[in-house]
Amino acid sequence: MMINRESEKKEAYFNRWMNEIKSGNQQAFSEIYKEFAPRIYGYFRIQLKNESDIQDLMQLVFLTIWRSAKSYHAESSLSSWIFGIARHKLLDYLRQQYKVKTWDISDIESMEIESEALEQDFTEDLITEITISNALDALPPSYAELLYLVLKESMSYKEISYLLKIPIGTVKSRMYQAKIHLKKQLQMEGGR
Repeated sequence: MMINRESEKKEAYFNRWMNEIKSGNQQAFSEIYKEFAPRIYGYFRIQLKNESDIQDLMQLVFLTIWRSAKSYHAESSLSSWIFGIARHKLLDYLRQQYKVKTWDISDIESMEIESEALEQDFTEDLITEITISNALDALPPSYAELLYLVLKESMSYKEISYLLKIPIGTVKSRMYQAKIHLKKQLQMEGGR
């Protein structure tokens, strides 16, 4: 019950800040940025490894928040709304990368060589350091995203349902599968 009240209190602050942002208050925007920048960064980090791409997406997200503040009507939590923006920007980026990428024989050959080297490095990493972070990295991106939102962002299944635009039942079943995958991954790593 205490967590719910704290969560409600925090959401009230967020909504007040958003109302200020709608009026052009840059200080309120700064507060939203301080609160959400590390969280959005962590969200992007589970999907992307290139720091430059993450920073570019961060700028797009916060620019969109500033420009779209008037469209926020507190129908969902501010966290869900902001993560929705982040998710859309990420998906747009990934689609663009997929369309832009062209392959030639030299790319494929170099990938094969890199793949062999990565397999050797991966084994050595597992032997020297076994962490939950490694297990999460090995999960399919959709499971890693879901676990991040639940465990790191403490989003409810309802918020995730709204964010991902899928039924709550689907969120629950995917979360169940994600936990099974994570458990297997941790057992595999622990066994080595």
